[in-house]
Amino acid sequence: MTEDSAHFELPPQIDYLDFVSADGQTDWDRLDRVSPGLAGDVPAWLEQMGDADPTVAGKASEELWNRLQHQGSMNDPAPATVPALVRLAADPNVHDRPGLLYLLGRIGRSYPFQCHSRKELMDAMVSDEERYTAYGQLDSSLLRANIELITRAAHVLTGLLSDPDPKVRVSAAYAVAVATRDTALVTAALRAQYEVENDPLVQAYLVLAVAQLAIADGDTIPALAWAENVIRDDRAAAIVRLGAAIALLCLTDDTPDDRLLAVLAETITPETTRLFLESPWGDTFNHDGGLPQWVISLLDADAAAQVDLATRLFDSPHVTIRIAACYMCANRCMRCCGHTLTPSLTEQLTALLTERLHDDDPAVHEAAADALTRLREPWGLAGRM
Repeated sequence: MTEDSAHFELPPQIDYLDFVSADGQTDWDRLDRVSPGLAGDVPAWLEQMGDADPTVAGKASEELWNRLQHQGSMNDPAPATVPALVRLAADPNVHDRPGLLYLLGRIGRSYPFQCHSRKELMDAMVSDEERYTAYGQLDSSLLRANIELITRAAHVLTGLLSDPDPKVRVSAAYAVAVATRDTALVTAALRAQYEVENDPLVQAYLVLAVAQLAIADGDTIPALAWAENVIRDDRAAAIVRLGAAIALLCLTDDTPDDRLLAVLAETITPETTRLFLESPWGDTFNHDGGLPQWVISLLDADAAAQVDLATRLFDSPHVTIRIAACYMCANRCMRCCGHTLTPSLTEQLTALLTERLHDDDPAVHEAAADALTRLREPWGLAGRM
């Protein structure tokens, strides 16, 4: 490839904020004139998403999802859809309101899909990396516009934190956590809702949302103290304490202490796994290793903490958690989470897997054997040494 052929001409960059009025109306005609074909079908899909027929609404929603995400990343014209998505989500007659709020939360995050570290999970910052969407728009410009427009709608989204539907409340917390231009107002609303909230998963999401806003704001001390109090609350459900433990993990770069690792291992259960799998943040982890793999990946390159947590998970009374831990160890060894593992860590995780060959439950024994077999395959650990 020659130097000349490696270059291509980018289309004019669009400032989506110029096409959204102060009252949240998008000038689709003008946008289509500036960039023909970019947003042509979107207004019709947004209108159909409010259709009384769930089949029509579902099909339109699917089309919009496909337009706004491309090969695992955000795409155009995401910012221009934000006001309409907020209005639809606030309408109790609209189908799949949790899904619409989930979409809002996705397009407001730098790493909306699989997260490989605690930094990525709670990253609400806009990267200066020069990346472009499939249509040639600067990725960071889109993200800034998304965050700005979501923040403008924060009063609507915080209102949905008290919606009668707990699934709406969960997704509202996930979405409003990216309203980082007004962290004080949003954080106050999240904490106020926590005091009256009776659904454990919603409570967990409120804690996680406060943590994300604190990281964006740069002042994590109040959020750290609050998460500590939640963990110490004996009345809190396992999913709530797990959410607080994950929040603590993400609020600091410190090595997790023995108490935090114990809480993580204690609260990773079949029930908390199910709840996270059915919620927005759960879409960011690999289902093969399940919740254990997702949590252990948040420990980044801390080898000792990863081995400690894996050891504790293999002592879980829940068979399904021990099985998931087997595949978690295999996936970590094969660097499926994008980190370069030291030979020492690989050896320790493999040793833990080998010990599971003597597990009392045959299903765990079988999972350990399968995981070890994967490591011996050409595409596994043996092929990477």
